[in-house]
Amino acid sequence: MKEIITREEAVRELHRLFAESGRKSQDLLDYVDSLEFERNRLREEVRQLKHTTSIRRAAGDAMNSRLKDALRE
Repeated sequence: MKEIITREEAVRELHRLFAESGRKSQDLLDYVDSLEFERNRLREEVRQLKHTTSIRRAAGDAMNSRLKDALRE
């Protein structure tokens, strides 16, 4: 899998390319910022979903054990 570069590395590389070409695109820099924001948002969403799943799984396990106890009686 390809190594993920940081936002700072991407911006540094873009500035180097801008200097070489003699051009600059603020839109491209803004796009890199929006990608970083979206990446962080998705990372947080995945973390919350994993947490919710683990809570549901634990609740399901407790319910299963109660059901098993009731069936034993």
